[in-house]
Amino acid sequence: MVRKAEKILLYLAAGWNIINSILTIFGYSSWFQSESNDLLESGNNLTYLNASLVDTISKVVMLYGLLTLIIGIITFIIAKTMKPQPNKKIILWILACLLFSFISYDVIAIVFYLSTITIYIARNRALKKKGVEYYGL
Repeated sequence: MVRKAEKILLYLAAGWNIINSILTIFGYSSWFQSESNDLLESGNNLTYLNASLVDTISKVVMLYGLLTLIIGIITFIIAKTMKPQPNKKIILWILACLLFSFISYDVIAIVFYLSTITIYIARNRALKKKGVEYYGL
């Protein structure tokens, strides 16, 4: 049984995560930092504490972008190396990505990962009825 649909959905999810992370790291974090500093300067509230707080929040945004980039790269590798046999590790990875997407409220990634896990588990049940055993774990 070929897992073409799962691979395509995982490639889309990985691509979305990579695009999202690039936009977050290079676009949003620099925009946030410049807009916050401009807002603080216009209100004469630019103190060391406020500037430090803006810098800390900007670093958290960069860490989120980096984590999303790592998730996208790992998902791309998993999609590239996916075998037709059922594998519990892939299910756990997709569930972890789905949980991360729920926590960060990334609706597009939720749709991709939820569709992937639904199709993957449905095909695994069909393969189980045929007598194919799970690999991994």
